[in-house]
Amino acid sequence: MNIIFVLLLGSALVGFMIAPRYTVCMMVGLSPILALAAATAALLSGFGLLASIAITFACVTISQMTYLLLMWLSMTHAAVLTDKPSDNHSRQNGQGKIHNKQTQQNKRPSHLAR
Repeated sequence: MNIIFVLLLGSALVGFMIAPRYTVCMMVGLSPILALAAATAALLSGFGLLASIAITFACVTISQMTYLLLMWLSMTHAAVLTDKPSDNHSRQNGQGKIHNKQTQQNKRPSHLAR
């Protein structure tokens, strides 16, 4: 019974470790390896064929759900950060708060004056 918890915890850790660094292609490539390892461990622990299939399916599902949860949380956190207004508030006409001193005094720019 402890082997099931160890396999499920290991599967969750695999999904947790892959999510911040790699794309979903890595998860697709790692799932068969994880399934083979879980099936082998379950069969060597004395579980029957149907129980080993169920344990393998649960391990792969837990790994993928952990990956998706962590990716969703990182996207949600990024969306929250983008909703904040920036420090550089611009007016509706596109002009910033700081006016150009030369336009306030109605003078020609100094680089054109001789």
